[in-house]
Amino acid sequence: MNVKSNKVISFGELVIFVVGVLGIFFIFFPKNTLEKYVLSENKNYTLAVLYLKGLMKANPDNPDFILYLIKFETKAGRLNEASRLIEKYSNNNYYVNNLIFLQNAYMLNKYLYFKTKKRQYVLYAKKYLVYMLIKFKKYFLVYKEAKSLQLYGVEYRALKHLADSNPKLMLKLIKLAEITKEYDALPDLYEKEYKSTQDVKWLIREADLLLYIKKDYRAYKQLLEVFHKTNKFYYFKKAVTALLFYKKNKTAFEILKKYENFFLKRKNIKALRFILKIYISYSKTEEAKKLSKKILRSY
Repeated sequence: MNVKSNKVISFGELVIFVVGVLGIFFIFFPKNTLEKYVLSENKNYTLAVLYLKGLMKANPDNPDFILYLIKFETKAGRLNEASRLIEKYSNNNYYVNNLIFLQNAYMLNKYLYFKTKKRQYVLYAKKYLVYMLIKFKKYFLVYKEAKSLQLYGVEYRALKHLADSNPKLMLKLIKLAEITKEYDALPDLYEKEYKSTQDVKWLIREADLLLYIKKDYRAYKQLLEVFHKTNKFYYFKKAVTALLFYKKNKTAFEILKKYENFFLKRKNIKALRFILKIYISYSKTEEAKKLSKKILRSY
């Protein structure tokens, strides 16, 4: 009785078989059909790499095959080979200006970072995100990915574009701007949010930023507006004090003179005493006398 044996094919024999089949494909399949077959391969990435390398030999002038080779090497778990390819072509203008290359390079470095926890891969990933932001305006993609890696600066840059068309994102943008210390942008952001909400807390934030970080005496305008909105003398006092601190005495005394009658009508003794104290401290004797007479007449 004849016994049939079941022989298990080795990987080496499988490769020879695949190469043979690939050769037949080259003979009988039109070029576009074969490329479509290989590039649609999404199950066995090791075989896809073999197919693709065969195509590259037959079509050495087609640069797009490198893009898919990186993808398939990554999917097959051959990360060192994928990383080598990215490094090799990262200074090539064609690939640096190709979205597929940038996406593959980014995803590989992101994966390597989470696998190894080495900071260098975050920096590489950041580089490719910035390329996608600048060259392809992939604002939402970059925002989402930057957020996942806590790249606050890149996240802010992407969200800034998204917020232009979606005001609901403004609070997130402000928070990121504060985290990344975007001091040049923050005053305008606070101003926009104030105009949108009429909440004086944004004017207060703007004034504090201008005074204590940017050293800008012009914060007195915001403080005076807050004073009128809240009727709290504290903000008037803060506005005048800021002007005097930054040696803008002329403007400070103009404001004090302007508000004398305002406080007299409201019989605000606290405010009037403050004005008198400033006049006396800066040797404005005549102004102090005139205001004192006004106070006596009004009471």
